[in-house]
Amino acid sequence: MITRSLSILFLLFWGSFPVFGQSFTQVSGESQLAVASNGNGVAVADYDQDGDLDIFFVAREAYDSSRTTTVSRLFRNDDGFFVDVTHEAGVLNTTNGYTTGQMGNQFGAAWGDYDNDGFPDLFISQIGPDLLFRNNRNGTFDEVAEQMGVRGSNHNSNHSSAMWWDYDIDGDLDLYVSSWTGVNTLFQNNGESFDDVSVESGTAEPGQTWTSIPLDVNLDQHPDLYVVNDFGDNTLLLSNRDGTFSDATEAYDLNDVGHGMGVTIGDCNNDGMFDIYLTNDASYFPNPLFIGYGSGPFVDNAEDLGVGDAGWAWGTEFLDYDNDRDQDLYVVNGFPVAPGTNYLFHNSLVETGTAGFSDVSTGSGTDGTPDARGLVVFDYDQDGRLDLLVSNWTGAPYLYRNDTENTGNWIYIKLQGTLSNRDGLGAVVSVNIDGQTMYRHNDGVEFLGQSLAPVHFGLGDAEVIDQITVSWPSGLVEKFVDIPANQTITVTENVEVTASEPELLPARSFGIDAVYPNPLTTTSRIEFVAAVKQGGTLEIYDVVGKLRYSRTIAPGTRNVEINRDELGTSGIYLVWIRSGLLTASTRLVVL
Repeated sequence: MITRSLSILFLLFWGSFPVFGQSFTQVSGESQLAVASNGNGVAVADYDQDGDLDIFFVAREAYDSSRTTTVSRLFRNDDGFFVDVTHEAGVLNTTNGYTTGQMGNQFGAAWGDYDNDGFPDLFISQIGPDLLFRNNRNGTFDEVAEQMGVRGSNHNSNHSSAMWWDYDIDGDLDLYVSSWTGVNTLFQNNGESFDDVSVESGTAEPGQTWTSIPLDVNLDQHPDLYVVNDFGDNTLLLSNRDGTFSDATEAYDLNDVGHGMGVTIGDCNNDGMFDIYLTNDASYFPNPLFIGYGSGPFVDNAEDLGVGDAGWAWGTEFLDYDNDRDQDLYVVNGFPVAPGTNYLFHNSLVETGTAGFSDVSTGSGTDGTPDARGLVVFDYDQDGRLDLLVSNWTGAPYLYRNDTENTGNWIYIKLQGTLSNRDGLGAVVSVNIDGQTMYRHNDGVEFLGQSLAPVHFGLGDAEVIDQITVSWPSGLVEKFVDIPANQTITVTENVEVTASEPELLPARSFGIDAVYPNPLTTTSRIEFVAAVKQGGTLEIYDVVGKLRYSRTIAPGTRNVEINRDELGTSGIYLVWIRSGLLTASTRLVVL
């Protein structure tokens, strides 16, 4: 683990948090989003890396140049107002003129940085060949699905959604494409393109899938896969830790038989064990809330917790809308034959000490009555309060601005992987305050979408976070202490933490600054951030955890040299420096 002490330079005060009194305002019109009508999926990411989150809406009908509602649109966020940049960015989708499905033609949008260059790329799932827009890092995109091997071969296949994840934990993102009428597909990222490994991996699920989501159900640090199916049982695919998966649905009691649509992962009781909420058509099958109990079976406790009935439901997300240190729940729903309102459920964990939900939709102003589909929770105006964006199937979207008064303090944590994938998808982040710990699973998955957004925590009345812990997909665990509230910080794996206001955090006094040359061919020098005051040890491990090199570091050492012949075979190695309670590490490539 890496532990870094961060001095408190000054504190920002936002007041105490309320139990109720929440308020949302529908602002789609003034934010310029109303043109994105008749949609399916929606997803957000900072595609231009200017510090705020942009939006991609997926239109549900096949593209028709004479009908504005058939255009899937990219909106650039300009200080809380959105500008349609679809044409100039090169992401206009004109390809899907194939069979019209019951649920439309265009479906999902998944943001993911598959080439680890720091700029999110965009995958579009639909009826017909799918699209992959590679980010050119200048505000434009190139369509490269065929070139990268992810276009799909069946022009009439109904690909409902897609999900980026690093299933083989090699540091780059792979792609899982869900199908509502065919077989799901797993594409492995080989560094230059993608290979279809669906059959050999055991992930070629034939169910009518709407959403798939990764999570580590048995806590072995290898991501498993939960597949949510309409008209049939869901499937839990457990990683065998060798690139293959086995069906473990029955063993974990996750075989919901309802009309599965959306799914969200959270920790509604703050016990460190992730819970799973699913959306169904509640008139036939209530929505289950599977409570996690470590590596054992899940237990559906939706009825007791008050979230089983939420209409004909689709998108859903856990969120802490009032920043009071527990996760609330939002569910959107509707169907032409069964219209209904959306639901905001307030979690009473902080007030009562026990998780439980009450419907506050009407009082909060979030009970819209559209035929809703997609849902994204994000802070579009960067005020520390999470907003709600709903994509509606038969009308304009709803952007609910969170105007809740007297909310608690907050923090946003941007993850930047180095050993892991660039956006840290699959990481688990926790925040500890006065002995209470809250947890988040960084997956970005939504119904018909996947977003790349900072990890959010509501902090209640706490002005300082005692400890933040990031458990990266690579296996590296880092801890940061004494972090002031009400700011956005960036945690770069194995490097440092930076603040949106740099003066909030001091310069590092311990760590590895650089290894050069890297890759190592003959001799390389490891430079430390500063002299190692107390001395320590330098250790180098191979990828299976075997110690390959060790030496003592004398007090005051600024750098050390290592020789190629001291490590043996070529490959990827992890370099650790340890001094008392302080540790740091970096990756070394040996040729």
